[in-house]
Amino acid sequence: MLQSGLDKDFPELDLNVAPLGIFGKRVKDDVLLRDQDRIEIYRPLLIDPKEARRKRVGKTK
Repeated sequence: MLQSGLDKDFPELDLNVAPLGIFGKRVKDDVLLRDQDRIEIYRPLLIDPKEARRKRVGKTK
């Protein structure tokens, strides 16, 4: 991941400790990638999804 250059586009990401996944499944950072793998970098949530939905629903009433 460090060779990807993503740290330049997203300086808030710490690629040394960020959890990784492939197609929605968490993997270690030393997993061997295959052709067509979709690599995901997970970040902490800023707001609980349930709370965000409650706020959206409350605004529409």
